[in-house]
Amino acid sequence: MKLSNIFAYSFLVYFNLSNEMVFAHGALAEGGSEGGGPLIFIPVIITFGIFLVFANRRKGWNILVVGGAGYLGSILVSRLLAHGHRITVFDSYAYGEKTLEAVRANLDLKEVKGDIRSAQSLESALTECNAVIYVMDERMLSLDTMESEQTLSNYLQTFRAFIRKASAIGIKRIIFTSSLSIFGSSKEREIIESTSLQPSTLLAKCKAVSEKIVEEECLSNVTFSIIRLPSILGPGTSAYIEGELNQIVNNAIKNNYLLINSGFTAYPYIHVEDLVDFYLFLLDQSDNRINNQRYNVGYGQIADTEFAEIVKSQLDQNMSININTKRDIEMRFFSFEKVTKELGFIPKRDLRIAVRDLICASKVK
Repeated sequence: MKLSNIFAYSFLVYFNLSNEMVFAHGALAEGGSEGGGPLIFIPVIITFGIFLVFANRRKGWNILVVGGAGYLGSILVSRLLAHGHRITVFDSYAYGEKTLEAVRANLDLKEVKGDIRSAQSLESALTECNAVIYVMDERMLSLDTMESEQTLSNYLQTFRAFIRKASAIGIKRIIFTSSLSIFGSSKEREIIESTSLQPSTLLAKCKAVSEKIVEEECLSNVTFSIIRLPSILGPGTSAYIEGELNQIVNNAIKNNYLLINSGFTAYPYIHVEDLVDFYLFLLDQSDNRINNQRYNVGYGQIADTEFAEIVKSQLDQNMSININTKRDIEMRFFSFEKVTKELGFIPKRDLRIAVRDLICASKVK
C-alpha cells in the first residue's frame, strides 16, 4: 500500500471515530464542553504518520560492503549513503579508521571489524543485508606479495564459503570487484570480456578463480555482476590511496620528479569517482539486465610518455621525467564498449581531471 493511501485511510478512520465520539459525548446534541475529547486522537495520528514516513522513506538497498574502509571502498560507502542506501562495512581496518571519519555519525552506517574467516563477525555483518558489494579483502590483497599456492587455496576455500552463505541466507544481489590483470599475458590485440584469461600472478589468479566461484555458488534467485577494474586514479577520503598511477602522480607532486619504472604503451585507467558512479548505476539496473555479466570498466588507456606529459603540464613544465623501460612492450587495446553499448554508461572524467583532483587533494591534506 502506498504511503499516501495509508495516510488517507488513517485520516478517514480518525474522522469517523471523531464523529462517533462527539455524538456520544453530546457535544453536537447538547453543545456541551466535552466535544474536545476526540482531539486526543490528533497526536496519535500525527505520531503514526511520522512513523510511516520514516518506515517508508526510501526503497534503497541494505548493502554489505566487504573492504568498505579501504581506498575505493570508503569512497563508495560515502556515495552509497548519500544516495539513501543502508550500509554495513565489513573490513579488517588494516589501514586505520580515518577513511570513514566523515560518515561515521550517519545512522545508516554499521561497521563490523573482521574478515570472512570469522563466522561470528560474518553473521553480524550479513544481518538484514540484501546485497553484497565485494570490493577487496585484506587477505586477498596480501596475495600480491606472497608466493604461496597454499595461501591462495586457503583464501579461495574461505571465499567460496562466504559466497555460498550469502546466497543461502537470501542476498538478492552480489557485485564482485575483479581486475583487468586476470587477462595476464594474453596475446590478443583487443581485450574484451570474453577474451581467455591468462593470469600470471597469485592475486590475478585469485580474482580469476573468484569470478568462477561467484558464478558457481550464486543460486537462481541471486543476481550477480562482475566488474573488472583498470588502474584507479583520484584522491581518497583520507591520505591513503592505492594504485600504481596514483603513486606516480603523488610522488611527482611531492618531489617535482616523475619516475616510471616499467614503461607501458597502453595502460587502462579510470577516475575513482567514475568507478563509483558505475557501482551506483548497476544497483539501479533490473536483474535480468545485469545478471551473470562481466564488465571491463575504464575511461581509456594511455602510454607512458603521454601520461608523463599530462602530469608535467598540470604540475610544472620544468619537472624532470625518467621512464625506465626494462622489457619489451606489446601494444594491447582494452575494450570498454560493452558498458556503453549494452548499458549506456559513459565515464566522464579523463586523466587531466584525475591529476588535477590529486593535486587539489594534496594541498588540502
